[in-house]
Amino acid sequence: MTIKTRIYTVLAVLVLSISTYILTAIYSLAGDTQIRLGSYDFFIPAEYGPEGFMNLSVRWFTSQFQSDEVAIFSISEEELSANISGYEVGQGRVSRNIKGLIRVWNDTQIKELQNPQRYSNLWRGTGRYQNRQVMQKGEYYQVFRTPKSPKVWTVLKLNPAEKIPLPDHSFDFWVARCVLQSKPFQRSETFTVCNSYSFVDNVVVEFYLAEENLRFMDEIRGLIEQKIKRWRS
Repeated sequence: MTIKTRIYTVLAVLVLSISTYILTAIYSLAGDTQIRLGSYDFFIPAEYGPEGFMNLSVRWFTSQFQSDEVAIFSISEEELSANISGYEVGQGRVSRNIKGLIRVWNDTQIKELQNPQRYSNLWRGTGRYQNRQVMQKGEYYQVFRTPKSPKVWTVLKLNPAEKIPLPDHSFDFWVARCVLQSKPFQRSETFTVCNSYSFVDNVVVEFYLAEENLRFMDEIRGLIEQKIKRWRS
């Protein structure tokens, strides 16, 4: 056996071993999820686990390469619409499930996220937001960094253009951050995904939802908080 053949053989065995390890780790996430986060043990029923190979892959890579321990869940649009009157479900193959990440943070991390000063430029129209554009949409206000940046915006429940003082708590006015996206290979068909947060003590949940359901934010947060209390021990 030549040196080159030996090298190829070793590489092939190494790749196979790594692939087997990754697949084993990914598929071990199927079914109920039990995970330790901070001082809590979480038990997430299988029905709330993200479905599909890619979602399981994301769960594996997230747990392997992220500094904070994290658990991932999904709440189906069927359950959401059954518990929240008026909740809009998806059309065709596009579902409006809510997906979330559960983390346990320390007091410093939580205070930093809740500190309204992190949005001071956005609120006052200074710094990167000196050319901001504020538009009302329904009961909320969309804030664009510039009129030429229509693909990313922040959603507020108060109008910063009215020049009222910056509220004491970020969640007194901040609702979500939204991004306009398009389907792969279908650039003409766009949709908007927003992310927001919910807190249960020092458990922080970052969750993603369709823009159409932002108006149900209070009900959605309430439902998520019920799940967290039920899942943790």
